[in-house]
Amino acid sequence: MNTLPLEYQSLKAVFLYMDPNVRFEISHRLPTISSTEKVVPLRIEELDLGDLTTSVNQTSYKLGIFRDYKEEEKITWRAQRYNDFGGLPRDLDRFGFEIFPGHNVLDPGDVSLPCPYSLVRQVERDTVHIERMHKTRLKFYQDVLKTRLGSEDVEISDREGEDAILERYYMSLPINELERHIGEIHEDLQPFECRRFNLKPPFVCYIMLTITSKSHKETSLMPYNMKLHEAMKALNNFLFGGRRQSIQVQKLQLSINGTILRLPVGFKIEAEQLKGVYNLAMRNDAIISMLDKKSFPLKSVSFFAEDKRDFQFFDFGKTTSFTAMDVNPEIDLFSILKTLSNERVNLSFYDPDFGIGEYLGLVQNWIENERPIGTCYSFGIEEDTARQILKLVKTHVEGAKRSKRCVSIPIRNSARLELYYIPMKCLNDSEQEEFMYDYDWVLKMRIVRF
Repeated sequence: MNTLPLEYQSLKAVFLYMDPNVRFEISHRLPTISSTEKVVPLRIEELDLGDLTTSVNQTSYKLGIFRDYKEEEKITWRAQRYNDFGGLPRDLDRFGFEIFPGHNVLDPGDVSLPCPYSLVRQVERDTVHIERMHKTRLKFYQDVLKTRLGSEDVEISDREGEDAILERYYMSLPINELERHIGEIHEDLQPFECRRFNLKPPFVCYIMLTITSKSHKETSLMPYNMKLHEAMKALNNFLFGGRRQSIQVQKLQLSINGTILRLPVGFKIEAEQLKGVYNLAMRNDAIISMLDKKSFPLKSVSFFAEDKRDFQFFDFGKTTSFTAMDVNPEIDLFSILKTLSNERVNLSFYDPDFGIGEYLGLVQNWIENERPIGTCYSFGIEEDTARQILKLVKTHVEGAKRSKRCVSIPIRNSARLELYYIPMKCLNDSEQEEFMYDYDWVLKMRIVRF
């Protein structure tokens, strides 16, 4: 059967409606049409950016260090686990010590995502003190194992205190787990021996790329001739670099821990939603730098509210709707809510220390300060608390009319304020997603037309 290649305009039309991950694969396999693919706007439903992982829709691209052990060497359980699940997420030097060469490197295009803590501690792992600590632990585990195997040369004491508790814990472990701990400490000590005698480690390092989707997982190994942060830069350059237009993204998510996103120069996103953002106040400038001005106002933002400054993101019309999850009880939340102009707000907090009087104050604020029709705030809540709030509002607000689960208050000729609660299950799936905790009820406060 004769086949004709797609013409340029037809190819562009096909690319526009093609899954982005298929586009990436085609560009990789057929470099001759890569330039055409870059011209066509890239549309992504969900984009998640991390330090060594980029996820596009349901497909993740993850980098790590794969250690290929020599045939005569036994790989430890820990090293095998890293190999099986994407590789070691840290660079290694020529002796096998973990190093962090890209920790503070900020190249053109990169975006720093600060946070008050780091999930990966950047500590020295090659000091004499660390080696002594490993040797002490090794002797401890070996003594426990000998005792478990019935050796008369070693005796575990019956003294009290933390050491005794630790001893009893490891005495209760299965033999194979003790042997695993011993193997892992031998692995920790190996770089010290290699450095001491100028030896090579018993493995060869490769950069491993793991591509995982719902239906399959594939890995590929590349020579370890660059650091992980350089490899991540190259990966994101391949995926997103050289595009003439901003990348259109429905939902954008960012790494939880502090990191540097290795992005192409000129990287821009035209986003609709930000999902599950941590440390929003600290990351405000970084987020804004990635977003095309056409993104604003964003359709919605959901974030974990640790600091009152996190709410400042919404002072300048950056979004019409937001969800604050796990609100810190020390935040004067209701004072903040009285100053916001967002159309829709969802509040999800666990075991909050807010009195029902706070809700009454918010109702009174809305009566005194006219809110646009369509404004709606939602709170995850317990049924008994919701019932008390409605009773309080009915008692203290003139003109309030109460039904079973609703209080209605006329606020001007054409509008009324409604305060009501409904079962969580009555919300659609997307609305339920906005609440982090498994509430049974939702209290809604909204302005509607008569």
